Amino acid sequence: GGKCVLGAMSLVSPLGFLWLSSIIISSSEGLCCLQWTRFHREQSAVCQRSCLGIRGGNDGGDEKNASVQEGAPHMLSVYDIAIDAADKNGKKSRKQFTNAVMQGSSNILDLEILTKQDEGIEGVQSEIEGEQQEMKIEEIGDVQQEIKGVQQEIKGVQGKIEGVQQEITDVLRRMQDQNDQMLKEVHMQLVQQLVAYQQQLVEDKKQLVEDKKQLVAYQQRLLDREKLLLDKDKQVERLIPRPVQLRDSVSRPE
Repeated sequence: GGKCVLGAMSLVSPLGFLWLSSIIISSSEGLCCLQWTRFHREQSAVCQRSCLGIRGGNDGGDEKNASVQEGAPHMLSVYDIAIDAADKNGKKSRKQFTNAVMQGSSNILDLEILTKQDEGIEGVQSEIEGEQQEMKIEEIGDVQQEIKGVQQEIKGVQGKIEGVQQEITDVLRRMQDQNDQMLKEVHMQLVQQLVAYQQQLVEDKKQLVEDKKQLVAYQQRLLDREKLLLDKDKQVERLIPRPVQLRDSVSRPE
């Protein structure tokens, strides 16, 4: 084998699970090792795996893998499944499947970034809403209703994404326990389709979050304009002299 480079990515998914995707790339063989691992949030197990040869290895990898399996019973080793399928379908099939798994990891990462962005937008929105309640600006209130509609759409898409993620997990589990080569190939294709659908849903959410961001920014501009107008009105009031009032006690000469 060639020189291996290790890259690791771990994050907490919206479903409340820690996903760890470890990818080792071999310069001569392409994909050397790929794992998609699922832990409950409270588990502290660390997933590690040696860079094995395409058909296994004699570097103690089996012993290391056994210890990982004991510490992480929910681990899904999709790399081995991909290699098994590649025996009959060749490198193209293996590449398509591993690309799908890597894209699935990327989808989850994008989702986490979107969630943080949305939380930041929500913070600004809450401040605007607080000021709106004091100032009662009708135009801002109308935009507020639009934002609520977009937020409902975001929740709907998020629910679909979580559902697809669970389907992907279930299919990977079935693949791990599947001995029938033809069924493994069917599962591989299903994973690819589910990941592609998930990717589209993530893109939809990305657009909705951007729409919400633009609406909140528009709301902020309306609020700033209203504040500026109020400040100008106050400045003008200070420039206008008050009329002199005559005291009743002063008697006029007849």
